[in-house]
Amino acid sequence: MIAIFKKRVECETDFYYDFEVDVNGYLVSFFWCDKQMLEDYKLFGDLVVFVTTHRTNKYNMICAPSLA
Repeated sequence: MIAIFKKRVECETDFYYDFEVDVNGYLVSFFWCDKQMLEDYKLFGDLVVFVTTHRTNKYNMICAPSLA
C-alpha cells in the first residue's frame, strides 16, 4: 500500500499520505488525501472520521470492509 501511494505522490500533485508505525514496525495509522477529497472539503467544509477501533473481533482484529 505504501509503495502504491509513493507512486501516486510522484504522479499526482494534489496527493498526500502519511503513516505511523510502532516500535516493532507494524502499521498503526494511515492517512491519505487526494484531489477529490480536497475539492469535497472545500465545498462542504466537513470532516469525516472513520475509526476502526470501536469494535474488534475475538482475535482483537479490526474490521473495515471496503465498498469498492
